[in-house]
Amino acid sequence: MMKRHPDILSARQESHLYRLIYKPFTFVPQMKRAKRLQKRLWFLKHYGLLPLIFGASSQDTWRGVLRSYRLYEHGGEVGPHTIVGFEELKTLIQSVRQQSEPDLDRAKRLIELIFDRYFQLSGGESHHIFMEKTPMHIDCLDVILEQFPEAKAIIVTRDGRDVCASWQARAKTQKWARRSTEDLIRLWNKCADLSQKFQADAELRDRIRLVRYEDLRKQPDIELEALLSFVNLSASSDRINRIIDQLDINKIADKGEGQHIRKGKVGDWRETLSDSDIHLWQTQAKESLLRLGYSV
Repeated sequence: MMKRHPDILSARQESHLYRLIYKPFTFVPQMKRAKRLQKRLWFLKHYGLLPLIFGASSQDTWRGVLRSYRLYEHGGEVGPHTIVGFEELKTLIQSVRQQSEPDLDRAKRLIELIFDRYFQLSGGESHHIFMEKTPMHIDCLDVILEQFPEAKAIIVTRDGRDVCASWQARAKTQKWARRSTEDLIRLWNKCADLSQKFQADAELRDRIRLVRYEDLRKQPDIELEALLSFVNLSASSDRINRIIDQLDINKIADKGEGQHIRKGKVGDWRETLSDSDIHLWQTQAKESLLRLGYSV
C-alpha cells in the first residue's frame, strides 16, 4: 500500500542484502570445525570444500557472497538479483575490499552502495523515500538504524498460527516453505522477541512502528494513514481509499493454495491447522501470542 504513494520509491522485491552480505561476516569466519561439519551441506553449497575442512577466511566469505547470489538467482522470486546485477556486485565488492576497514564495515558500505545505485537508476530524487522490505532483516534492525540515522522501520506482526497456515499452503509449490511446525514456531518466537527487544531500546523505539496484520485488514484506511504519517508523508482520503480499493485481496485474480497470495483471512488457522499443530503453538508460543494480543 505504501508503495502506491508517489513520494515512495520501493525496491521491487525483498533484497535480502543484510542476510547475504552482512550476516555471514558475523559468524562464518568464526565457525568451529564441528559446527561446519554439522551444517556441511549448507556450508559446501555456499563456501566450498576447502573452507569446510580448514575454515573460512575473509576471502572465502566474500566469495561466498557471490556463490549465495547465484543460489538466490536460481531460486527466482526474491533476493539480491532483484536489486543489483552479478557483474556490478563483483565490481562493487572489489571496490569496498580496497578500503582499510573491518569486513563488517565493508559489508555495510557495500549494501549502502547497492541501495544508492538502485535508487539513482530507478529515478530517485531528493523528495523520495526509499523503501525496502525483507522480513528477516529484523535480525539486523539495530545495525540498519545505526547505519542510516534518517531511517525508520515498520514491523508487521501476524498471529503465528495464521502464519503457519500460510506457510503450509505455500509449501505445496515452494521448497523454501517446507519447514516443520516446531521450526516455524522457533522462527516466529525469535522475530517476536527481536521486535520486543528493539522497541524497548530507548534509542530506537521512536524510529520503529509495530502494526498488526489484523488491524490492517480491519481498518486499512486508519492504519495506512498512520503509517504514512510515521514516515512524514500524508495523503488525501481519496488517495488512501483508491490505494485500498486497488489492492483489495478480493479483486486479485492470481491467488489461492500454493500462491504468494492465498486468502489473507484472519483466524484461518482454526479451520486449517491440525489439532497437534494448534497444541504446539498454544504451548510453545503462548507467551509471545499473548504479549502481542492474540488469544490462546
